Amino acid sequence: MKTFQTSANYTAYLHPRAGLIVQSTRKAGGAVMKPEHPQFTDYVEAFESAIDTHEADSLCKALLA
Repeated sequence: MKTFQTSANYTAYLHPRAGLIVQSTRKAGGAVMKPEHPQFTDYVEAFESAIDTHEADSLCKALLA
């Protein structure tokens, strides 16, 4: 499992079978984006090229919304 983001607000992982997993560190629950999802590749590329923690947190927030 590859870790994309760990901050005070969010954690994001890439699991080989489950897909993209995003969790809030302050609230229960999270989101899973399966590899079959049409935007999966776009989100993975966005996490891999995130400039800083603020940008990665914004991606996590968008997935949880």
